[in-house]
Amino acid sequence: MPVLSYVALLGRCRHCKSEIPIVCVLAETVALGASAALCLLPNAVFAFGACLAAISLALALFDIECGRLPNLLNLALALAGVGSAICGLTSLVDAAVGALIGYLLPLGIAASYRYIAGRDGLGGGDIKLFGALGCWIGWQGIPYLLLSSSLLGLLCALARPKPFARRRIVFGPAICLAGFSVWYVQRLA
Repeated sequence: MPVLSYVALLGRCRHCKSEIPIVCVLAETVALGASAALCLLPNAVFAFGACLAAISLALALFDIECGRLPNLLNLALALAGVGSAICGLTSLVDAAVGALIGYLLPLGIAASYRYIAGRDGLGGGDIKLFGALGCWIGWQGIPYLLLSSSLLGLLCALARPKPFARRRIVFGPAICLAGFSVWYVQRLA
């Protein structure tokens, strides 16, 4: 309904006629899509998927609005991933190794970029987010997470209008979407 209301009201509040931020509509659309996709999964998996989707959406929106990924949300995502492993969605060993590789590999990439370019190319919150998602997808999903999030980030960077081309890329939403997608495909397989 919120998306249809946005379209019907031409992006304006019914009462005060002020503009409704497009981020709100995007959040509603993503939440609707995730909910529809999760309906195809068994109930126990659905509950963990809803948790992953909710925390990932919160992280993505926070990164879009504030340009950073809070440690507490990354920690909540990691702990929920450990909880899903304890409940048998992945093995604890796979989750632990996934978290370790998910954290150390992007950390090495970021350090290498900093050494070569002389500036940061990947924020600390992004690195922690990769590690937290490693708890959910295990070490087997890390290559897919790195590749798909990088491709999504690149597509977003290329799609930006010219005035924004020199601005910093907000990478958290791409990581979150890729992480949820990898986890979802693993559950379907």
